[in-house]
Amino acid sequence: MSEIFLSHTGVDKPIVRKLAVQLQLAGAAVFLDEWSIEVGESITGAIEEAIGRFDVFVLVWSSDANKSLWTRREYRTAIKKVIEDANRRFVLLKLDKTPVPDLVSDLKFFDFTDQDVGPAVDAILRFKGPADRLQAIQAFLEESGIEVELIHGYGPIVGCPKCGADLKHIESWSQVDHKRDDLYAGARCNKCGWNNGGEVLF
Repeated sequence: MSEIFLSHTGVDKPIVRKLAVQLQLAGAAVFLDEWSIEVGESITGAIEEAIGRFDVFVLVWSSDANKSLWTRREYRTAIKKVIEDANRRFVLLKLDKTPVPDLVSDLKFFDFTDQDVGPAVDAILRFKGPADRLQAIQAFLEESGIEVELIHGYGPIVGCPKCGADLKHIESWSQVDHKRDDLYAGARCNKCGWNNGGEVLF
């Protein structure tokens, strides 16, 4: 299992969070500060430890990252680790056209301006394409024992996206709009009231 360190700024957190989820689903161990650092734990200590053990260091580069002293410290430390150990990798994802640091300017970067997470995961984990990624996600789900239910009108679900309730609180629903002769279906949580779905097309 690859250990991935995601270096980014708070401004870029929303897209990095999506990337982290997909990496984890594909079987990688991901260091993301908001997930990986416990309350009361030393932030600098946790980051130092994670940088010490990464297999792949991912620098999510943007205009905000360019202004961040903390990001600069992380990627400089990571470059030193990569030079010392050829088995480690440094992956550069560019969110915008901000010039990259001179230290990594010779690296082939991944263009992440469209924020399409799937191909970024492929680049980080060296998948040959979506089929490899989907196989890895399927293997992860089988090995983890996570129960997945497919609900008509909503899709696959493992629990309530609003409150985190498990599948025993999730129920499917359907209703017909007789005036338009349309069928609607979806999922709802009987614990918090979350509800989502849409028109079912045949």
